[in-house]
Amino acid sequence: MAIPYLLIGKVGEDGTYLRRDADQFRKLNVTVLRQRATHVDAARRTVTLDNGSILGFDKLLIATGSKPVRPPIPGMDLPGVQPCWTLENARHIAELAQPGAKVLQMGAGFIGCIIMEALALRGVELTVVEMGDRMVPRMMGPAAGNMIKAWCEKKGVRVFTGTRVEAIEAAKSTVASPSAAAPASAEGGFIARAAAMLGLGGKSPAPPAPDWRETAPAPRGSAMSVRLSNGQTVEADLVISATGVKPNVAFLKDSGIECGQGVLADERLQTNVPGIYTAGDCAEAFDLATKTRVISAIQPNAADQATWPR
Repeated sequence: MAIPYLLIGKVGEDGTYLRRDADQFRKLNVTVLRQRATHVDAARRTVTLDNGSILGFDKLLIATGSKPVRPPIPGMDLPGVQPCWTLENARHIAELAQPGAKVLQMGAGFIGCIIMEALALRGVELTVVEMGDRMVPRMMGPAAGNMIKAWCEKKGVRVFTGTRVEAIEAAKSTVASPSAAAPASAEGGFIARAAAMLGLGGKSPAPPAPDWRETAPAPRGSAMSVRLSNGQTVEADLVISATGVKPNVAFLKDSGIECGQGVLADERLQTNVPGIYTAGDCAEAFDLATKTRVISAIQPNAADQATWPR
C-alpha cells in the first residue's frame, strides 16, 4: 500500500520498507532465514524449506501474503502493462505516468482507488475499468459505489463500470498526447484517509501535491490500444492492473491445513489444526459482520490481525 504514496512523493523508497532499522529483527529476537517454505506437515509439525532443511515448531503462523492476479487477457505481457506491487513496478509506473500520459487502470476496488488517486495527482489522462457494477464493489453498496463514480468523473477521471478489458495491443501508430490535466487535490481523498490509517504523516494535513507538469514532459504518443467489452477502444501509454490478489497457499497442499482461496481460519485466526494460525493477505478468516470467511487483503487489516493469534 505504500507505493501510491511513493508515486506522489509523500514518501521516498526507504519509506516503503517495513523495518525501522537494519537491526530491528535482531532486537526483537527474530531469526531471519532467506529461504522459501515448500511444504508444511501439520501432523509432524515441521516446515520444509527450499534448501532441503526441515524446521520443527510448537506453534506456526502462516503469513505468506499474496501475489497480484494476472487476468487472462491478451497483451498482459506488453512492457507498458504493470501491476502496482513492487518497487520495480513503481519505477516503471513513475517513468510512464508523466503529465498528459494516457493511463488505463483495470480495477476500482479499495486499493485500486488509492492507486487511481495517486495517478490523478500526477496529472495523467486517466481511464478506470471495473468489472463490477459499481466502484469498490466489495466494500460499498450500489448507492455509495455510484457516488464514488460520480465524484471521480467530476474530477476528470473516465470510469467504466460493468466493463471488462478484452485485449491489449501494441498501437500501430501514435498521436501526440493532449496537454497535461491539472493534478487533483489529495485533500479529503482516498490517499489522505489511507495515509492516516498507515501512519504516514500522522494527523497533520498532507503536503501539497507536487505539480508534476513542472518536472517532466508529457509522452509523445500512446503505445497501446485497449479493447473493452462495451465495444470501445481506449489508447494508453500505460496500463495498470489492480484486479485483486491471490493468496500464496500452494505450498500447503497435502499439509493437513484446510484451505479455500486462502488459509481457512476461525475468529481467532486459528486454522483447523490447533496451534497453527494465519494472518494477512493469505488468511481467509471468519468475519463477525458477515458471519462468513473472507479474505481482506489490505495492510491495516493485516496489522490488526498480527495481535490476534495466541
